Amino acid sequence: MRKLRRAVGGQPDGVLNAAGRFGNYIPESERDIRTPHVQQDRMLVAMMAAFKRLRLENPGSSEEWFAHAYQDSLDIIGAIKYSAINIERFCLALAEEPCPAQTGSWSDERFDVRAGVFLSALINSSDDPEFSLQTIHIPNKATSIGYRCTKEIIMRGNPGIFCGRGLDGGRIVIEGDCESNIGTKMLSGTIIIKGHGGSHLGSGMCGGEIIVEGDVGGQMGSGMLGGSITVEGDIGDEAASSIRKGSIVIKGNAGSDIGYQLREGCRIVIGKNAGAHVGLYMLGGSIEVGGDAARSAGIGIERGTLDISGNAGDMLGDIMKGGTIIVHGNAGRFVGHSMDGGMIKIFGNSGKKTGDQMRGGEIYIEGDIGGLSKKIYGGRIYHKGELIWPRGGGS
Repeated sequence: MRKLRRAVGGQPDGVLNAAGRFGNYIPESERDIRTPHVQQDRMLVAMMAAFKRLRLENPGSSEEWFAHAYQDSLDIIGAIKYSAINIERFCLALAEEPCPAQTGSWSDERFDVRAGVFLSALINSSDDPEFSLQTIHIPNKATSIGYRCTKEIIMRGNPGIFCGRGLDGGRIVIEGDCESNIGTKMLSGTIIIKGHGGSHLGSGMCGGEIIVEGDVGGQMGSGMLGGSITVEGDIGDEAASSIRKGSIVIKGNAGSDIGYQLREGCRIVIGKNAGAHVGLYMLGGSIEVGGDAARSAGIGIERGTLDISGNAGDMLGDIMKGGTIIVHGNAGRFVGHSMDGGMIKIFGNSGKKTGDQMRGGEIYIEGDIGGLSKKIYGGRIYHKGELIWPRGGGS
């Protein structure tokens, strides 16, 4: 026992004393995280020199302009095939490159657009199929990363606006939140966003799929010509405007003005509630609302089907011209206001002034009616299967 005590410094508890020996180590002081430094090897120097040769005249946002800038990038790169490691180092090097944005004045050459388009050209011309980019280090320094992408790219951090523009069969995974216009005009392939998406996501897309695990801003999917968008969270206002083809699934809530002028063959599914004017001026297709719909649902519908699992607010089917609206719950006041055609079916109750200024179409109500309007000029209203207008007027 004496030997054991001497071995551990004379203390009776050898284990505790041994643990105390860690006190001999000096803790490292805290330091600020620095921008990653990239060693300037010969290949990286050559890539940066090639990038600086790219000059953009009258930078814009049209597809023709992007295509021109992309072709210029390919011409500068030439026949050299850079590896994935080279390109990933180049992306990190952009974090240390001086940028007009840092001085508060933007030049006509637009560093951010040059960086994004050139980076996209490097990736597509490489023989490697997969890339991992630390985009978290280049916020606001690159836009349109993944332009016409045909490869697989994992981006860690916000990739800037227009990421995945014109995606052409590639696969982009974004580990973080995004800014606006992700997947604009994409042709095919997949974009997966593991955070939140900004406004105009998937606008003008022609094919492929976009999956968002968080929420998305307004005007999502506007002008879609094909493809699909799935959002696990909520979306903002004016989504799915003027869709001509494609499908959208929102598992959360949706804002107002969803599905403006939806066309035949298009489908929108909203898992929870929808804001005002859902299905406004539909020209075909279908919209399914899993919860409630706010006021003026189905305003101006000409064709298509709007199916609401919950309740609907006032002015359901206002100025409706055709199509079908189905409400599985109750509806508010002024059901079918100024409607000229189409059919409204309500499995629950309807509020006061049902059919106000109605001129055509049919309304079917299975529950109670708060009262018919005294200003009904045409059409038919049925209550529990029996025709109640025209026949004896209303209250």
